[in-house]
Amino acid sequence: MKPTAAIVALSLTSVALFAGCAAPHAPYVAPSGSDASRPQPDAPRITAEDIDRLVGRPWIGTLTYLDYTSKKQTTIDSSITVTRKAATSATWTVGVGYSKEPHADSSEDVSLSADGTRFGDEVIVARTTLPDGVVFITECDGEDDNRPARFRFEHTITASEYSRRKLVKFNGTGEFFERHIYRWRR
Repeated sequence: MKPTAAIVALSLTSVALFAGCAAPHAPYVAPSGSDASRPQPDAPRITAEDIDRLVGRPWIGTLTYLDYTSKKQTTIDSSITVTRKAATSATWTVGVGYSKEPHADSSEDVSLSADGTRFGDEVIVARTTLPDGVVFITECDGEDDNRPARFRFEHTITASEYSRRKLVKFNGTGEFFERHIYRWRR
């Protein structure tokens, strides 16, 4: 079966939801004048309870991404299921599905650091509590379109919606742009 344009584009951006950062626990490059190679006492943190908001019934929605070939936004169906490895574990299994392209489905284990400053390979750079949820932002370095880049992920979790927006800033450029956004509901 010939891969569709959507999956070809997805393979360039990493089908796995939390994959794509250059190296596990790569230090966050903080703004000039700060030392972020180690967590600061006032560093933003998330908790296991924040991630547990995702556990339970599957979330159903879409992935909208920038297709670098056509320079257009493309939307495909998507779902996500999150389960905690064990009640006392700080690791969750995240399964992402694509109903019309199941060969692109993926699953991975993602861990929260003991101090709450990292989720997988991503460093927590901001956290805000919502009346019915939480927003947290993570960053890491990686490669996109075969070029080194900085990634920023904006997670918004409420009782009925979860979105994960990926922004990219290529090395040597000044602005982040939206690469893709997952939007799920349940």
